[in-house]
Amino acid sequence: MAAKNKVKLDAGPLDTKQVTVLEHNRELFPGRFSPDGKFIFAGSYDGNIYRWEVGAEFKKVALTGHHGWIQGLAFHPDGKRLFTGDSWGGICCWNYADAEPKPLWTRENGHPNWMRCLALSSDGKLLATCGADFVFRVWSAEDGSLKWESPVQETDLHTVIFHPKDGALLVGDLRGNVTQWDIQSHKMVRKLDAKILYARPMQRNNTPDINEVGGVRCMAFSPDSKTLACCGCQPTSSGFFTGKPAVVLIDWETGKTTHVLQGDGDIGEGMTHDVIWHPDGYLMATCCGQAGKGAIYFWKPAEKSPFYVNKNLNSGRGMSVSVDVDALRIAFTQTNSSGGNGRAVTKDGEYIGGIGRIHVFEATKI
Repeated sequence: MAAKNKVKLDAGPLDTKQVTVLEHNRELFPGRFSPDGKFIFAGSYDGNIYRWEVGAEFKKVALTGHHGWIQGLAFHPDGKRLFTGDSWGGICCWNYADAEPKPLWTRENGHPNWMRCLALSSDGKLLATCGADFVFRVWSAEDGSLKWESPVQETDLHTVIFHPKDGALLVGDLRGNVTQWDIQSHKMVRKLDAKILYARPMQRNNTPDINEVGGVRCMAFSPDSKTLACCGCQPTSSGFFTGKPAVVLIDWETGKTTHVLQGDGDIGEGMTHDVIWHPDGYLMATCCGQAGKGAIYFWKPAEKSPFYVNKNLNSGRGMSVSVDVDALRIAFTQTNSSGGNGRAVTKDGEYIGGIGRIHVFEATKI
């Protein structure tokens, strides 16, 4: 929100208060403020998107139209439209502030296999998606028509992002590669290395394990667009997956890795699922792995070790920042599920699904 006298707030860990906790009876992902800061949106494993109006009551509205787990949210720069994608390959476009939003257009079969992510170009014209079919696609944001699709890639694709200024499309895959593509020529320009986020662990007899684990799970550009943060983990095993949360920082001009930021060494914390840049220039990441594990980490880009860790906010799935003239708000999305062997059931033997929570914090000091 533009303002002549914007207040610069220090939203460090000691200068925030928790405003509320929003809860849903299924897992939530990823959790995002709308560009105007008036709403918080999160996708659910029940196939719906939920909107909470920021205020005293945080009124909740459901956006229905998907069939699979919600995999991503992207806001149009016009401040009106929201794009969402699900695990079945469905894509929807919404006027997100309507009293009862209905899809403006829907694409049912964006990917035949699991859709992983979607992202919008900075000019709002193009929407990119990727998935487990080893293909990424570029769509018209106006009507959902297909513009072009990539050749079949070598492995599972996890995340896509457009460069904020030059419009280049970046695609992150399971094996820790980030490929850069030119939108006009549809050709790959270069490949960036984030392979520390991938492993095919060895078994005891020194033969390769059949499981490939890790990958580039999400990406975010710094506020000046000069540094790309690639998040995931440094895997230590497959099967019962363990790994150290990690973020690889890559200089955009040179394509070289400048820093690898890691958690405090707890391999049970597993995957970094979301990373964002605070307006003051440091990184904030949330991770989860084994049930009840995970943490919130804050890093300064030039320092490998985090300067703040919060393990009370474990099992993290997403985070978002909203800035206006009065406050800086941070939302952390968390899942609460026993999972795995011995998972909780009701007295009738019915499996109890995970619960989603969004913790909303607000900066209180200048």
